[in-house]
Amino acid sequence: MQNLHSVLVTRGLGREIKVTTPHSMAVIASSFPPSASTFAPTFVEPMSSIIGLLANTGAPFMINAYPYFAYRENPSAVDLEYAFLGNATGVHDPKGYIYNNMLDAQIDAIRLAINALGFGNQTIEITVSEFGWPSKGAPGDAAATPDNAKKYKTRLIERAQSNKGTN
Repeated sequence: MQNLHSVLVTRGLGREIKVTTPHSMAVIASSFPPSASTFAPTFVEPMSSIIGLLANTGAPFMINAYPYFAYRENPSAVDLEYAFLGNATGVHDPKGYIYNNMLDAQIDAIRLAINALGFGNQTIEITVSEFGWPSKGAPGDAAATPDNAKKYKTRLIERAQSNKGTN
């Protein structure tokens, strides 16, 4: 990424073209509670380097956020409506934040992991680069259905159109 950015700078394109890369939620050691999120130990050094470049160039941190995977991995602990972006009662973070949907919690987990690396005073935009809900899954995966995929995508569009940020 640094090499590519350097080439763009030499061509006079360093401000016009931003260099970034998408990440999965697997870069986070634990995303709940979001206020305690950190990058997984094996990713701390490379993430520090990447985020430093993003902070210096104004490029966004891109995350592939799929609440479905968190639900699939632990359906007894993750409320389906929360994963679907619509839990009215909310999930409480010990720092006082209330999350009505897992996507907001995932985005804040990334933000707070970035802050934990020492970049809290930097403005680093977080962009959701990939998202979705599967319409079909492995045998026995009751959550991966066309109706559930439609419900998730409909709520995601509503969430995006609300112009509301995370906590």
